[in-house]
Amino acid sequence: METDLRGRVVALEQKAIVSEQKMTMLEQWKAQMDILTARKDEQFNNVIAQIAGLDKKIDDLGGTLKWIGRTIIGGIILGAVGFALKGGFNLPG
Repeated sequence: METDLRGRVVALEQKAIVSEQKMTMLEQWKAQMDILTARKDEQFNNVIAQIAGLDKKIDDLGGTLKWIGRTIIGGIILGAVGFALKGGFNLPG
């Protein structure tokens, strides 16, 4: 009976060792996943910041193009008014 009890104790100790090894491996895996998740979150935040920067640059570019367009249209209108004030087309006759 004593050997049977010793066998059970040895088996329980081995199970405890295996359980501790599994727990250690799980803790290491969790730590790695936490690091990976933090890295992915930081990358995502950087992408969001870059997109926000691009939106601002596109808005600035749109404003500049609008100003250029208005300047060109204003120049055309001023040229037409100046042409008309100078007499426009002179028809011989």
